[in-house]
Amino acid sequence: MQKRVGQYTVEYESAREATEDRPSTSAVYRNVASLEGLPTTINGCSTMHEVFTKSVQHFGDRKCIGRRERDADGQLGDFAFLTYAETHERCLLFARAVSDLGFKPRGRFGTYACNAVEYAVSIRGVEMLAGCSVPLYDTLGPDVVEYVIGHAGVEGLLCEAAKLSCLGPIAAAVARTVHFVLVVGHFGAQRDAWEALEAAGIKVLAFDEAMARAAERHGVEAASLGDFSSRQSFGATDSAISVHAPSLRSEGPSRRGSSSSASASEAFGGSPGGLSAGGFQVVAPAPEDVACIMYTSGTTGAPKGVVLTHRALTSMVASLGALLAQSGLETNAQDCVLSYLTLAHIFERVVEDFVFSRGAHVGYFSGDLKQVVADAQALRPTLFVAVPRVLERIVERVSSKISRSSRLLRTLFWSGLAYKKFLLHRGVHPRLAGAGVDALVFRKIRAAVGGRLRFIASGGAALAPHVEAFCSAVLAPVMQGYGLTETTGGICFAPPDPRFTATVGPPLATTELRLESVPELGCDAQASPPRGEVCVRGPTLFREYYKDPQRTAAEFDAEGWFHTGDVGEMTPHGALKIVDRKKNFFKLSQGEYIAVEKVEAVYARAASVSQVWVYGSPYEHALVAVAVPTAEFWEEHGREAPQDQERRVLDEMDACARQARLKGFEMVRAVALERSEWTPADEVLTPSLKLKRPQLLKRYDAQVQRMYAAINKK
Repeated sequence: MQKRVGQYTVEYESAREATEDRPSTSAVYRNVASLEGLPTTINGCSTMHEVFTKSVQHFGDRKCIGRRERDADGQLGDFAFLTYAETHERCLLFARAVSDLGFKPRGRFGTYACNAVEYAVSIRGVEMLAGCSVPLYDTLGPDVVEYVIGHAGVEGLLCEAAKLSCLGPIAAAVARTVHFVLVVGHFGAQRDAWEALEAAGIKVLAFDEAMARAAERHGVEAASLGDFSSRQSFGATDSAISVHAPSLRSEGPSRRGSSSSASASEAFGGSPGGLSAGGFQVVAPAPEDVACIMYTSGTTGAPKGVVLTHRALTSMVASLGALLAQSGLETNAQDCVLSYLTLAHIFERVVEDFVFSRGAHVGYFSGDLKQVVADAQALRPTLFVAVPRVLERIVERVSSKISRSSRLLRTLFWSGLAYKKFLLHRGVHPRLAGAGVDALVFRKIRAAVGGRLRFIASGGAALAPHVEAFCSAVLAPVMQGYGLTETTGGICFAPPDPRFTATVGPPLATTELRLESVPELGCDAQASPPRGEVCVRGPTLFREYYKDPQRTAAEFDAEGWFHTGDVGEMTPHGALKIVDRKKNFFKLSQGEYIAVEKVEAVYARAASVSQVWVYGSPYEHALVAVAVPTAEFWEEHGREAPQDQERRVLDEMDACARQARLKGFEMVRAVALERSEWTPADEVLTPSLKLKRPQLLKRYDAQVQRMYAAINKK
């Protein structure tokens, strides 16, 4: 049984009726591109090692990875790049270097750093030993770092110099598994941590020193890795170490030297993917080998180690290719992405894997999130990857700047925005919808991110419809995706089409999807439209939670469906609309269920609100909230009495609720204000910027009690 549901989705199998022990389900949905089977390979490649090797063979002289170089005064300049061939040779050299330090094939290699060229080299280099990458969020503190390293059994670690101070206090614990640490950047100021690690028996080396030693030991010609023109390049070493660090090249093909020294590929195996002499051998991973263990940031409890295989990664990259083909957005050599979202998040990892599979290039940000706009202006990316909070900040800042401009400019901007949104909503192609208005009204805003954006990919959390519409009109078409670490980052993705606004789009080509009824929440998977828990099956699913078979078994049913814990609804156009997490639904005292993320998305539209958390007690009949107002709000109203400030914000939130037609029980009845913006360092946000609700309740319990007391008194 196959029934078309919209342009991209089919009902592949029939719905299932409820039984005594199992609720009813919807039909099984697939993408039209996978009627003959779910793809698992890319051009015949079934591992990311094979994918990258083939890209090196096909795109050797194209730009691959790059970063902004610094001049003699330390000022950031233009982006400079390594070609695919040069990148491949660095990865081979990295594999040789870590092998010399005792890293064994199929070992586990950790990364505790922000995104950088060294990070990319380590991923591909570890794959050349069939190794497993274990990325750590660079925002994690010592306790969680110690847990992840010990739990995963990390043997070698790439560490940003600034993070050494977190390793020092846990050196003895880390030394149980870690044999060496490669440091990116100057670490002379971290001498205490360095000495603590060395005293615990861990070898500490500058990244460049390890690479230079391997090159010298095995006769690798410097020129084969790119120019050696700058000490600052490729992770400048500690000043006490005399190493010539290779720099990235601004343009041009890979250069081969004429001396007797061998290139990295010749010394370590000849052609890409080959075997090498001198005791070193490239160990190509198999499709079912573990590519990475991603530790979920989680809102409660210890992080879970999600085990992802090469097959899962290649399947996801294949599905992204099918998505862009369906969207008419094919890639080419000029396409590039700015890498600034942490590679410890699966969303960023698969995007970069996809870019490398297409022969496009990645520019790594300068390491300071405050410089991301300047980095984008220098790189001029064609693809921008963002979590919703990043896009929300763009909307806030643009709106704030426009509100302070002249009356003429305000009128021109808001009229132009309304005009283009109207055309986009009618299905007019973005280029036609932006004819005239893009150059006249939005040109300077687009130039702030390089002026070449073709599309924006948003994932990691729900994106508010007004933010999606704003960015699609002002910057570039927004494609909103949905997935979990357990699904290798993807389940659904929405092409730039007005029919998919406020949804996460149809299933990806590697996904089977169905909804399962949740009777206690009033969700019926066989209603019209179907609504229930999102369940997924396919090759992108994770293998297991590392060292936790009971939890792994609990997430799958007897038919092999992974239960995501999210409640969704299938629209008549065959697109999935996420309602909320099952655990985020809560009941007020009168029996009404609240989908809190939906409510928060509405209140986040208030002009004065930067962040908001909504709470409802099962013993109370109303909702309350804590909001973080914008900097502009505090500048204008900072001297007012606290109750007046709260009333201003609550009035704005009420207006948003009425405009969105929230029900009476979804209206927030009181709000408390917080001056400081929430960050992961406060432990009330995950590294992917999701709210940690139990921690927020603990932190603001006194304010919650005060608000409920005031409501009940009225």
